[in-house]
This record gives sequence, structure tokens and C-alpha cells, in this order.
Amino acid sequence: MQRLIQVARSRSLHITFISVAGIEDAARHLPYYRVKLECEAALESSGVAHSIVRATQFHEFANTILNTLSIGPVLLKPKMTLQPLDVRFAAQIAVEAAIDARTEPLTLAGPEMLTLGDIARPWLRMLKLRVLQLPLPSFGPLKALATLHAVSGTMGGRRWSQWVDDQSKRSQ
Repeated sequence: MQRLIQVARSRSLHITFISVAGIEDAARHLPYYRVKLECEAALESSGVAHSIVRATQFHEFANTILNTLSIGPVLLKPKMTLQPLDVRFAAQIAVEAAIDARTEPLTLAGPEMLTLGDIARPWLRMLKLRVLQLPLPSFGPLKALATLHAVSGTMGGRRWSQWVDDQSKRSQ
């Protein structure tokens, strides 16, 4: 980040930094989130013109979580919630912030807060999977995700179920 800040300062450039919404508590457990917050702080103290766009987890990330938690005929379901966000919506808003050289922080969020069970139902239907769903307490890196909370801000884009339907149509 320091190199990017130096270049921006030397050329009078505006930086648009994409970060993650609602990670303050989770940053204690996951180095990736801790680094995101450190980068935000470095930008804030740099004096360089910048935008910070914080987004909740993209639909693709929710899909990755489900794939990771699927083990044969079992879906592990640690207690957690996500506010999945449409990456196309996020990209559109981030580009607008960059073009406008927006300086106030911006938070983007998916239109709904969902439990892992809520996320799993349409996903399992799409894949035509019947699995044993095993509820568990949050564990490992997912424990940090369990600390994520609903965020407010600019909400929009496709709902999770719409994204799953779109994925299903693409695979046919």
C-alpha cells in the first residue's frame, strides 16, 4: 500500500480502494481482514485523495464457502450469516466512485442478510443435491465470518436466489 500511496502522491492521483464491510470484529481472527483495515488506515493518514469502497461478501464467495463445506453427501453448516452482494452491482458503484473521485467512504451491501441454511437451500436445489446438513458451531476461519453483522449503506443488486437461478441457467 505504501508504494501505491507514493505513486499516487507523486502524480496527484486518486486511489479507489476496495475493502470489506463489517469486518472490524473478524479482523482479530483473520489476517486478510486485518490487512484490509491497515490499508484503509494507511490511506486515511496519507493525505492522498482516495475513496474507500467497503463491500459485503460477493455471491461467488458464498458459493465457495458452500463448496468448501460440502464433503461427499454431507454439508457442514457452521452458524454464520452473510449479506451476499452482486459483484456486477458492486463494480458499477465502485467505478462511479472512482470516476467521481468520491472522498467519503462508501459501504455496499447485498439486499438481504442470510444464514448459511438460507444460502444452502437454493444452492442445493440448483445442484440437485440431497445431502445431510450437519449444523455445527462456527470453527476455524469460518468462526471469524460468524462475527460479521448486517451493514447498512448502498444496498442493491441481485438477491442470492436470483444469482443461483442465473448460475443454474448458465450451466444448462
